[in-house]
Amino acid sequence: MSKNPTTHPRPMPGLMGLIRKLGNKPETILASVRRKRGNRVCLLLPDPLNELGPQLAVHLQRIARTTGLRVYVAFGVDQEESQHILNCAMRGEIDAIVNFGGVLPRVFQKAQKAGIPVITDAIQPGWADHVIVDPQQIGRLACSHLLNLGHRRVMALRRSQYEGNSLSEGCREAFKEAGVSENRLQIQIAGPSMEEIEQAITEVIKSRRLPDAMVAWSDHCAEICMTLMIRNGIRIPSGMGLVGVGDVPTAPYMPVPLTTVRIPVGRLASRIVECLKRRMGTSTAAPLVEALEPELVVRESCGAALKKKQSEIETSWNFPEPPESNQ
Repeated sequence: MSKNPTTHPRPMPGLMGLIRKLGNKPETILASVRRKRGNRVCLLLPDPLNELGPQLAVHLQRIARTTGLRVYVAFGVDQEESQHILNCAMRGEIDAIVNFGGVLPRVFQKAQKAGIPVITDAIQPGWADHVIVDPQQIGRLACSHLLNLGHRRVMALRRSQYEGNSLSEGCREAFKEAGVSENRLQIQIAGPSMEEIEQAITEVIKSRRLPDAMVAWSDHCAEICMTLMIRNGIRIPSGMGLVGVGDVPTAPYMPVPLTTVRIPVGRLASRIVECLKRRMGTSTAAPLVEALEPELVVRESCGAALKKKQSEIETSWNFPEPPESNQ
């Protein structure tokens, strides 16, 4: 910046216009400047109820100590805050944007076009970089496990009508593979707020058309389902099986230890940092895609222990044949 007192700093749009008049591409220049700094990352956590978001922030902070990253966390980001964060990025105050646990606002496409890395864990139209655990694979894994245990009427809970139906599509794949009619699969919107989850599950209970099992879109949603079911006299898992998504630290300590599909948050954080390094070191326009494998963690809520106990009882009933008489 010039030390001449008559020189005034130009706002970013004016500076970019001046660069264009000089015959240069401002996006390329800004991208190269950002790559030289490249250590200020804004982590967006749009869903304050997602317990995995703070875990990811902690893992990124740990990695930041050895890599020189500075991580800033924004909870419950709405449209106005998204615009503010975008403005900060365009002014050069933020070098990268990472979105976790919610739909990535399309306004950040402007940042991506300006050379600012934008990474999300959600499946987007293709303009952002992806570090994902495929929700379709999660649904398939959870539903296949329930079907293998003998459950035949399964309800998949979606977070909202505005998000993709990948989780329920994975459940449909599991039904096809098991040779069970898809008519036995129910899709129910439950969320994203606690009040909306409670309302949806209460309506299911009142309808008296309970499924054999449920696949919830998160462990938090599964915990609310479990509480409401137990409160209404429905036993878990003998009355209904339940599987969550995430494997939060409280999952083993719920009233009935929760079976869940684990999201590997530690590996997710490491891949995000690797993706940031590659993006900051390249000028390619093609989006980067990193896919991680989910893992099924079997506990009591799905009914696996119940089926094992029943199998042991049936085996104990197999009495030996009486000896043949010589008469």
